[in-house]
Amino acid sequence: MSCDENEYEIDQHKFLRHWKYCIRSDFASLSGVPATWEDGHPKHWGQEEAKIFLDGEATTPAISPDNQLVAVGIANDIHIFRVDTKKRIDVLRGHPGEVITLAFAPSLGGGSIDQPDAPRYLLSSQSEDEGGVHGYIIVWELAQNGKKMPPPKEEEEQPNFAAYHDETGSMHCFPGDLGSFGSQAFSPDGKTMVYVVQNMTSDYYTGQCRYSPCVTLWDVNTRSIRHQLHGHTDCVL
Repeated sequence: MSCDENEYEIDQHKFLRHWKYCIRSDFASLSGVPATWEDGHPKHWGQEEAKIFLDGEATTPAISPDNQLVAVGIANDIHIFRVDTKKRIDVLRGHPGEVITLAFAPSLGGGSIDQPDAPRYLLSSQSEDEGGVHGYIIVWELAQNGKKMPPPKEEEEQPNFAAYHDETGSMHCFPGDLGSFGSQAFSPDGKTMVYVVQNMTSDYYTGQCRYSPCVTLWDVNTRSIRHQLHGHTDCVL
């Protein structure tokens, strides 16, 4: 540190300039033999096989289970790209806030000869609501080409659905938060999505305890709530 720098004053740039991370020990076998890198590793920036140029700063990405599509959150929108051509094929709009979470469900199998009009992909996304306090989830139905499915000709009323969901065509919108810290939004078989409603206990403005988090199981096939789990007394992570 130079003499003209005050040792008691620090900012981000000064911290990164002087801070060093010392590794206490590296990976090793039980016998103490140091681990070696896998062939072709480590990877460095500049070694990418392909790049997709965006119109803004990405907030969160997700790749479809068949590795054909890439979804990228940019501000309040979701941009869908094809992996093979790197071309943008659709922009999904409807979130009231910045998109912070994206997750594809395991393949639905739609878009085939047997199911030409069924969605091929199901993509869940989360942003904050208009007040910036609670979460807001949209589940998108995408066709085989990656574009948003057109609205159905006839909308069937489903029990236990209208009270919790605002359905607009192939969009299913409702309040809630998707899992964090690596939690999976969908079950391995792709039949259930898990999210949390009222994932806080205290009111944002008054600090008073007034909420009770509720874990919700959403049925992918019927596009409706299957079950709700109550009992948590604090935020569900």
